[in-house]
Amino acid sequence: MFHICIIDNDKIHTEKTKEMLNTILINKQIEYIIDEYYSINDIKKIIELNQFNYHCVLLDIQFNNQTSLPLADTINNKYPNCYIIYLTSYLEYSRHISRTNYSYFIYKNDLQKELPLAIQKVINQMNHSSLIQIQVNGKIVLIDSQKIMYIESHLHKVRIICTDEIIEPYKKLDEMLTILQAYPNFIRCHTSYIINAQFIKEYSASSITMINHVNISITRKYKDIVKNFLTQYFNPLLKV
Repeated sequence: MFHICIIDNDKIHTEKTKEMLNTILINKQIEYIIDEYYSINDIKKIIELNQFNYHCVLLDIQFNNQTSLPLADTINNKYPNCYIIYLTSYLEYSRHISRTNYSYFIYKNDLQKELPLAIQKVINQMNHSSLIQIQVNGKIVLIDSQKIMYIESHLHKVRIICTDEIIEPYKKLDEMLTILQAYPNFIRCHTSYIINAQFIKEYSASSITMINHVNISITRKYKDIVKNFLTQYFNPLLKV
């Protein structure tokens, strides 16, 4: 799920931006949620409560007598995987944002032309991050690979067990292994299981227990591969 928010004190412009986002993301068949905030304090409260869970923020720069640049700094520092798209009616701010990490700068008068390009750039950046794209029921779902605990084969689907959700796409375990090959903490330990070593609680020669207390067997076919992998993963200075 692509979580995106608009932070802008101009409610009319926010609705216009949201309407455009709906069109862009529906056309790209991306499953998404859009939230709106109309003051910097509103989003600060979300951050203070550790409830900030956005992949992308569309951030207006000017808010009454202050700018949102300190907020951008906070997002950069606390949520480095969150992409910022600046929105503004004042071109002079283009000189002030260089000290922050951002993906795109949009002059509001150019929103219709620039927003699709900005969203595409964010998607391209996400493709090179920890986020993976999985098609589920005709829509693209974004999953943070760092939240995947393990994946199990289940009938004609796989069940992707994450720390905060379970996703069930129509895929084979071999396909998931190919998707995850760029992430070195995943290993297949069973005909029906791929595990993320980050979430191992304990293991033996024959089984692995995950932090959610699920016990997964290591089958004979994968025994030596898993042994070498876990030895190297938890003791990287040791020779296997």
